Amino acid sequence: KDAFAATPHIGGLFCRATTDWTGPLGLIRRIEFQMTGQCLRNDILQVTGTGARKHRHADGTALVEVELNIANGT
Repeated sequence: KDAFAATPHIGGLFCRATTDWTGPLGLIRRIEFQMTGQCLRNDILQVTGTGARKHRHADGTALVEVELNIANGT
């Protein structure tokens, strides 16, 4: 086993996957995630996800909730 990826790094991967999907005008308002295993250096990680819910905020902003998963493929 080797050094593990820090939790903020995994959070960054979630954010990057989300903004790659939404495009340059996308804005992340909140992120929640739970680590259930370790990601180690040189692991190949795959991000998958689905759009869970679309709705409008009280201020008229269009919101999309997504559910993402990062899987360790190695």
